Amino acid sequence: MSKIIAGPQLAHVNGIDLAYQVFGTGSPLILLHGGFGSVEMFGPNLELLAKQHRVIGVDLQSHGRSPADQRPMRFETMGDDIAALITELKLQRAAIMGFSLGERSPCAPRSSIPRWWTASSSFPPSSSEAVGIPR
Repeated sequence: MSKIIAGPQLAHVNGIDLAYQVFGTGSPLILLHGGFGSVEMFGPNLELLAKQHRVIGVDLQSHGRSPADQRPMRFETMGDDIAALITELKLQRAAIMGFSLGERSPCAPRSSIPRWWTASSSFPPSSSEAVGIPR
């Protein structure tokens, strides 16, 4: 796996603790795993993406390293959590790549993420060029 630049860390957003790790340097790319997973779900794709991007691997609410929480899990609130994390990390814009649950969360109708998007993808590709993620 790629060298961890920072992590795991917890950000307190929307009343929950959200775990994330940072790999590589470059333009920000947020990775969102599928259900019952964690950032490690992306396997060797993580290392490939971290060669050219600042990959921020997030463990969604009550997944991976994010502590279990009693708040109901909804796509909209998980999307709002990612928007709050983007603000917490002071990112101007970020590409987002999600798999399954991680694909749906930032696209939820109530989510405020779209104003930060530069690109998105629904599957972890073998390289960033496959989805046109900006460098």
